Amino acid sequence: MIVIADTTTLNYLILIDLTRILAELFGQVVIPQAVLNELQSPQAPEEVREWFAHCPDWLVVREVPQPDPTLAHLDPGEREAITLAQELQADLIRSSVRKASDPLHDRHRWLYSVCHHMVKPRAVCEGNLIL
Repeated sequence: MIVIADTTTLNYLILIDLTRILAELFGQVVIPQAVLNELQSPQAPEEVREWFAHCPDWLVVREVPQPDPTLAHLDPGEREAITLAQELQADLIRSSVRKASDPLHDRHRWLYSVCHHMVKPRAVCEGNLIL
């Protein structure tokens, strides 16, 4: 299973000390370089920057040389996460993009909420889109 995460997902899971659920649920999570850059920027919370100083083995960072130009209205992390999901044919993507007009909906990607999934059995989550 290929799982992609954007900045918001990791930021909040780090702040509430629940990143371990990503490893427990998926084994491995892939993020684009832009997400890593955002989470290591001076604007990111210190706790988040420190967490990335000792990045766990289950988190894989991938370069996205050509982000999808149709996603220019999104921030770099979201743009690269969606492009990476397309390139890797990801099974799931956890993103903060939630509007029906956003590319995630148009491309039939799964919008995946980790906390939502933890409460519902996997059998319930068989649709193309999980909000």
